[in-house]
Order: sequence, then C-alpha cells, then structure tokens
Amino acid sequence: MRVGVYQYDEKVSPSLACDRAKLACDQAKKQPEHSWCLYTSAMQEKEELKQYLIDHLDEAIEKHYLQVYYQPVIRTLTGRLCGAEALIRSRASCHRATLFPSLKR
Repeated sequence: MRVGVYQYDEKVSPSLACDRAKLACDQAKKQPEHSWCLYTSAMQEKEELKQYLIDHLDEAIEKHYLQVYYQPVIRTLTGRLCGAEALIRSRASCHRATLFPSLKR
C-alpha cells in the first residue's frame, strides 16, 4: 500500500489538499523502497511544467519551434556506432524547458 501525505501549512480548499496528497501518493508509487511520501512544492512545480508542455506541444509543432538533435551512441569496446539518441529543443524563448530523454541516476 502507498500513501500520499499533505500537511496543511496554509489555508487551502479540501479539493486542493486532496490533489496535493494524490501527487505525493503518485510519487510514493514510483519509489518502491518507500510506502509513503510527503507532498512538497517541487511536486506541484513538476506537474505544472508537465501540463504546460502538454498544453503547448501542438502549437510548438505547428510553428516549427522544435528542433531535433541527434547524438551517436558508440560501443566503447569496438568504437563502432550502434545507435543514436534524440534530443528535442525548443527554439522559442516562450517555451520553458528542453525536452530531455528520461535519464535514471
């Protein structure tokens, strides 16, 4: 079982408190070593950025704001090309982020 916790430290509506607890619960589900997670404002910022990108993706495609960069993947043992990774960057300053491939640390 996973639990999301939101600590009331400001006056918010019950609906917003539930949304924040759900964000924390979603984060707990991503971390198998933890059964619970405490909400932080960084979770909300990440969710807002994700929604911003979703909301503006069609516009960015239509207006050719996105540019693709390819990076070769080379096997270190042989020195041979074995693939490529793609990175999408926004050419427009109005877009707040570069879309990176998901990297695990």
